[in-house]
Amino acid sequence: MAAAKTLPGAIKLVILRPLYSYTPELNNIEQAAHLVPWKESALQGCFGPSYRVVGLFIQDILAGFYIVHDIAGEQTLMNIAIHPDYQGQGFGSELLGDLLTRASRWHEGQLILAAPVYLEVRESNISAIRLYERYGFKKLGARANYYPLPNTTDMETGLVYGRAIE
Repeated sequence: MAAAKTLPGAIKLVILRPLYSYTPELNNIEQAAHLVPWKESALQGCFGPSYRVVGLFIQDILAGFYIVHDIAGEQTLMNIAIHPDYQGQGFGSELLGDLLTRASRWHEGQLILAAPVYLEVRESNISAIRLYERYGFKKLGARANYYPLPNTTDMETGLVYGRAIE
């Protein structure tokens, strides 16, 4: 994926919209963005009634996405990815902000979280942890030996984060 070409000071058009069917671009982003990426079949399986997949488009290029599993009044962020060509530009914040907005409702003139949101993150993924904490997520626990590491049988601890109803 080539980086978006813009002139200095040019505005990038960013659009967040639900994706209702699988596209191979999701797998391209997944493979490029994650230490141990999901299999394509796992991504394809996330287009059922209890899942929401939202894509982030820059100009008309799919540059990132998130997947939420919505069940029993709770939402779990299953996956969030920005293609490396677009990382470090605030697009992860755009995706997370969109997720939280969609999980919210209006109450007395304010948008408040209406469903608890949970996620798991590798303990080594410091930039993601900082993002989640900036958005009010709290560490709830840890799962030892949860995530596989590439090219080894070693495993990494997964940290469980959540954000409660306000």
